[in-house]
Amino acid sequence: EMEQGFAQAAERDEALRREFQQQIEGLRRETQQQVEGLRKEMERGFAEVAEQGEVLRREIVRLERWLFALTVPVLVGIVGIIGMLLQIMLK
Repeated sequence: EMEQGFAQAAERDEALRREFQQQIEGLRRETQQQVEGLRKEMERGFAEVAEQGEVLRREIVRLERWLFALTVPVLVGIVGIIGMLLQIMLK
């Protein structure tokens, strides 16, 4: 009878060990899936930031060209006005 009790206890222990191991494996898989999901979200976020950075860079280049295109005629106009004023003053 004692041997049967020990055998039953050993079977229960083994069943509990297997159940515990299955739970641990399930938690490991769940954790791995969460980590993978977070990694993919971060990659998407980085890609979006890189894309926004490129759009911003192109916009800055466009604005620089526009400002340069606007500045040159203004400077030429100012030089012309100063030239005319000098001619008037020197007469």
